[in-house]
Amino acid sequence: MSSRTQAPIPFLLLVLLLPFERITAAAPPVTLSLSLSDRKTHVIGDATELEWRFSNHSDNLLAFMWEGCCRINGRVEMKRKGPPIPPKAGALPRHSGFGPGIYSPSCLHCRLERQKSELDVDAAPMGPATAHMFARPIRLMPGSIENISSLLSNWVLLEESGDYLLTGNYLGVHPKQSPQMPKGAKLWTEIATSDPIELTLLSVSDYLAESQARIQRRGLAIEVNRAGRVLPFSDLGITVSISNRTSSNITLHWPGQAEFWVVDSGNRRLADSRH
Repeated sequence: MSSRTQAPIPFLLLVLLLPFERITAAAPPVTLSLSLSDRKTHVIGDATELEWRFSNHSDNLLAFMWEGCCRINGRVEMKRKGPPIPPKAGALPRHSGFGPGIYSPSCLHCRLERQKSELDVDAAPMGPATAHMFARPIRLMPGSIENISSLLSNWVLLEESGDYLLTGNYLGVHPKQSPQMPKGAKLWTEIATSDPIELTLLSVSDYLAESQARIQRRGLAIEVNRAGRVLPFSDLGITVSISNRTSSNITLHWPGQAEFWVVDSGNRRLADSRH
């Protein structure tokens, strides 16, 4: 009896490449960015401007509601950075920045000296910070940008020094809002979130502690003297003396480059004493 070896049956392996589509998130019709007033130093009590920039990336005329104080549409998240990691060698790095004795957020020496812990800043109370601002409709033409100014103090409570990160969130139209818009306009009902921006904030105490260092850097000293006792509801007579301690001329625009502060015993500036 003979045995037959069965030849292997050839087979063909097919690999099918099925067509697929790359899934990507749709680009938002509106993007948001924040910016702060352009000044080197921000002190608690300053009228710090916070600008909201809305950009329409769609081909449609969009509409949304702007409100500057009631927290229905907008939120500002403000968080203080924690202390930096000290260098491995253990030695405190040298100061860099504006000048010795003046805090600089980019200076590791300053941040290690101050050692502020992380802190989430509370939102300002709902309602007016200085005066109620009624919501108003805003039109966004296709491809256009709308810049809206507000005060930072209208959104968050500013109470402590530190280096902060600010993020804005804005809902275009709340379900309870019914803005009157021209025919053909679409309501923007989504939420836009900005990239975080940085803010270094000084308390009045921290700023006044730097006064001598700032005088040395600028070469300009200011003294304020008052005559007699200050009585409520009476005129306050003061004398301002400005001295140039450098060997060159200094141009000063008065009173545009000056601010007059009234500070209480707790080193808090009175709200109406910015000028």
